[in-house]
Amino acid sequence: MIPGETFVKGTRKAYVTYILIVINTLIYLLTSYNNYFLQISQKYLWEYSFVPVYLTSLDGWLRILTSMFLHGYPLHIIFNMYFLYVFGRAVESY
Repeated sequence: MIPGETFVKGTRKAYVTYILIVINTLIYLLTSYNNYFLQISQKYLWEYSFVPVYLTSLDGWLRILTSMFLHGYPLHIIFNMYFLYVFGRAVESY
């Protein structure tokens, strides 16, 4: 760094962060539709949530991925997406 030069944060758009927010929101809307968007449906919870005992099968390893997109209730997804928005943009800007 040259003396007197200031560090400027990158101006790159955080496309991955925005895409993840959209995907998570859509999945929440699809999985909570039957419960008036107040909580996730039990059907999806049992089919896609992570259960450690299933790790001995391929289904268990896929559940690691699918469980990352499940959110239980509106405040859960709102605060998670806010956190992702704030910190995801900061991470992607460098």
